[in-house]
Amino acid sequence: MGRKLSILVGFGVSLALLAYVLSDVSFKSVWGIAQTFNFFLLPPICLVVYLSYETRALRWKYLLGESGPRESLSRYNRSLIIGTLASTVLPLRAGEFVRPWVISRHGKIPFAVLFSSVVMERVFDVFGMLFFLGISLRTVPDAGSWIVYSANSLVVLVAVIAAGALFCIFGEGWARWICIRIVTGFFGKGHKARKIVRFGYEIIAG
Repeated sequence: MGRKLSILVGFGVSLALLAYVLSDVSFKSVWGIAQTFNFFLLPPICLVVYLSYETRALRWKYLLGESGPRESLSRYNRSLIIGTLASTVLPLRAGEFVRPWVISRHGKIPFAVLFSSVVMERVFDVFGMLFFLGISLRTVPDAGSWIVYSANSLVVLVAVIAAGALFCIFGEGWARWICIRIVTGFFGKGHKARKIVRFGYEIIAG
């Protein structure tokens, strides 16, 4: 009975908020705008949106490493949609906290682990934006030489970091071997070298 009541209350609140939002909307204007819309574009748009959420859910599941398979891909997908809604209606990007909380309620993956993976997602997103920013700066008309040089440097830097990250993910054994060879080549095999190697291993694992 409690669950049914909560569902009814949820529907009631949703209908009340929808009525409030639509209270000052001119449906004549809405109909006029709708007549200019190409409804043949709606199916491919929905498909692109669906694939984008599926891709993000798969990325999130993979970022969680060994903890990822504890939950189904559909649950990651649902939490992403709920998080997007929360970020839309709540301030301070609240959806970034809501979506790991939604999954952590099931008790299979701790909230801290899920939230850490969200932070890593944002790091990858920033690298992606910097990469495309560098490409865009190279196309600025009449750009000065320092802008072109900065753009080229930014693209190369992000590409190197991304390549290094992918190498650590898919070739962790080789990355550890290279780390040992570089450190021992500069510092030998003493206590200091072992500390540096241990630190390098932590970076590779991260």
